[in-house]
Amino acid sequence: MPLMKLVEAMKEVDIGRTVEVWSSDSGSQRDISRWAEKMGHEVVAVNHEQGYDRIKVRRRK
Repeated sequence: MPLMKLVEAMKEVDIGRTVEVWSSDSGSQRDISRWAEKMGHEVVAVNHEQGYDRIKVRRRK
């Protein structure tokens, strides 16, 4: 679900802007990183918090 929300959010932001996803799903970081690379976007930060990850992705195109 976090990846699908990111996909929708990326359609709404301008190129160069970032979207931050919060997820407690352990596979989200891997899935989002693979998707971002495939789509030409950039994962700019991954912060591991207590019980969840915060993943920031910059729209590149």
